Amino acid sequence: MNLQSDLIKELDAIKEICDRAAAEAPPRPPYKCAACRDLGWRPVQERGCGYVFDRYSKCACRSGAERAAAVDALRVRFPRLGSLILNNYIPENPGQKAALNGCKKFITDWPSVKRGLMFTGTAGVGKSALLFLTCCAILERGEVDAIAMTLDDLLDRIRQTYDEKADDKAPSENQIIKRLQTCELLFLDGAEMNETGEKANWARTVFYRVLAKRGERARPTLITTNACGDEFADIFGVRAYSRAREMFDIYEITGRDRRLLVA
Repeated sequence: MNLQSDLIKELDAIKEICDRAAAEAPPRPPYKCAACRDLGWRPVQERGCGYVFDRYSKCACRSGAERAAAVDALRVRFPRLGSLILNNYIPENPGQKAALNGCKKFITDWPSVKRGLMFTGTAGVGKSALLFLTCCAILERGEVDAIAMTLDDLLDRIRQTYDEKADDKAPSENQIIKRLQTCELLFLDGAEMNETGEKANWARTVFYRVLAKRGERARPTLITTNACGDEFADIFGVRAYSRAREMFDIYEITGRDRRLLVA
């Protein structure tokens, strides 16, 4: 009995110390997220083999923050388009309206979309803006492995791998291409040919490797280009154009140069 009494006294003393410390501690500000107490993970009870155990899943607050960060990163990559909002895009002709509706359908149907979007047309009609905003809307809806870049950026990144002074830890040409072939969503802006001779043949090969493998794997892709129809086939080759017709809903957008209006 004496041992039990001593133990109870010790526990009471510990409780008194803890209560005093809690009373003297500064008040904690309320949690931003009560579900996970701002830890980013929340316990979820599961049953199995006669036991109840907790596993931890990512809290919605963390997922939301990560989605916002992904969109912010995309807007930084495309600073010229960063402040745009899809609902603010006002179509000026039936072709632009059809392209806008194509974007909205793509967003609504994600992730069950089977075909990508290719916007062709002259400079400044809103091709990049619409597909950039479509990509942002997909990222805002949930965790998506998405990559956005221009074709020139892609070719420059691959050229850097040929440099003898390149970092050994940097991804190789095949690793870069495979990454673009396998990501869930790819936005490739400015698919034009700025190369000549052998460099142009090399650029066509890189472009087709990415395009063909994404088509085989039914990976949705968003592409903008100034080249329309036969012009696209002349630049990137007949097989690339054939693959594009299979993979994309193609919209030709016409209209005045909106960039001149802003300037």
